[in-house]
Amino acid sequence: MGLLDTTTTLKFDMQCSSGSYITVITIEDKDGYIELKQNGKSDTRKIKETDIVYDNANEMIVLDTISLPLQSRKHFGLDDVVVQMEGDTLTTESHMNRGDLLYAYYLVDKQTATPILKSDYAESPVFSCTVPQGEYLLKAYVKAKNGQRKSAMIAEIANIAGDEAVLVSDGSLYNLDYKGQTMEQIDESTYRFAVDFDYSWNFNIKWYIYRNGGYYTPLNSSEKDLIYSFEEPGSYTVMYYLTTPNGDNEFWNFPIIDYSVD
Repeated sequence: MGLLDTTTTLKFDMQCSSGSYITVITIEDKDGYIELKQNGKSDTRKIKETDIVYDNANEMIVLDTISLPLQSRKHFGLDDVVVQMEGDTLTTESHMNRGDLLYAYYLVDKQTATPILKSDYAESPVFSCTVPQGEYLLKAYVKAKNGQRKSAMIAEIANIAGDEAVLVSDGSLYNLDYKGQTMEQIDESTYRFAVDFDYSWNFNIKWYIYRNGGYYTPLNSSEKDLIYSFEEPGSYTVMYYLTTPNGDNEFWNFPIIDYSVD
């Protein structure tokens, strides 16, 4: 603790309206060679970064004699999960028609954001449980066998009398709707950083200020914006980590600010 050491940070930005990104990271020796070794084989060989070929026609990356096919992920959502109520019994059924998905559900207390019921992941597209007296949110979790995951609140439920639960809404107000960020210069040294999103529960934003590539100071906030004044000259990066009780998180940074004192 209390020590300052030299670090190297890799950063790149890319934007497009419709497309696919392919990132290739190589570990090279001092002569610029990359050592290749296939799983289950003892022989190795060396290639240069210039030997890596992207085969656009066949959608693969070719490393010498090794071909790596590039396959797009099969995306899935939670719009096809139907929620129904009968008495105090809740039933869900997925209509995604995919055999590689697993499902889990949490019944969450609306007032405390605490799960009172958790199901394990299961292959069955059908789930059922009894809703006790109170107000709740139903959170659905879906994951593919390749590791891809998705979760969201899919229903708001109320069982006021204790014997009959009703669907109040689709629960979408309790999902984080992240819209982006803005930065505004107020005066020579002061900036306003704002995060744009909609969310109905409590949230927390942890701000991180970096100066000249090194960690400078952290700040916590329950507001959507931060007004900050720079005092020392340097190149600054402002980052933020937005979290919610629902398990949502967004981690982004603003453009670099070069601040100097005349």
